[in-house]
Amino acid sequence: MKEPVITLTLEEYEELRKEHECLEKEHAELQRKYEASLQEYSRQVEEISACTAVIADLRWKLADLTRRLWGKSSEKRHLPEDAGQLSICFESPSDVNDPVAEEQKTAGKSVTSENGYNRFRKSFTKKITPHARKPIDPSLPREEIIIPMPEGLSLEGATKLGEEVSEQYAVSPARFYVKRIIRPKYRLADGRIITAPMPVMAHPHSNASESVLAHIATAKYYDHLPLHRQLDIFEREGIHLSPSTVSN
Repeated sequence: MKEPVITLTLEEYEELRKEHECLEKEHAELQRKYEASLQEYSRQVEEISACTAVIADLRWKLADLTRRLWGKSSEKRHLPEDAGQLSICFESPSDVNDPVAEEQKTAGKSVTSENGYNRFRKSFTKKITPHARKPIDPSLPREEIIIPMPEGLSLEGATKLGEEVSEQYAVSPARFYVKRIIRPKYRLADGRIITAPMPVMAHPHSNASESVLAHIATAKYYDHLPLHRQLDIFEREGIHLSPSTVSN
């Protein structure tokens, strides 16, 4: 059987040839994109593998650190050493790898242990006496409270022998008061109105005087008392200060 013969005109042939060239170009472009996609896929697979290894290593380190911190021997708090972190040596160069110093330390520990054991044995027979109380500072102000004798007891003909005096520390809460600044205001004979000048103030537009600001600064920086707790204390005493005034 003979194959059919297809007859094309010159214009049809040129059109088919151009279409064939376009298809070849599209095929080449798709092939290039396919190869680029394969390379990108390979790169992503390698990156995922590296990330998986890093995650596994970090999980192991986290588990080890958790065991060291919260395990049975967590009281020691031994953290794993990191070569990337700087360490501080508190020993002098002469103490590092010095066998004589190590021997002296070992001997000192032995003597200390023996002395501690001897003190432990003596504690069974030695009478423990309380420590002497330190005397109260005589420069502190005193408030005397005289206790009267019981009612119904007649002291007629009695002779006073002396007094039994005992002292205890006492404290009174800080006394807050309001300082009123009164400035007289006059009209002069020539019609001018004058007012006494305002005294120098650390914070003229605030309702907290210098004594309050000094008290706040002392409590914060010397007694380490946070500002919000100081504001709570002032509120209990009926003093209302804005946080901006205290913080500034």
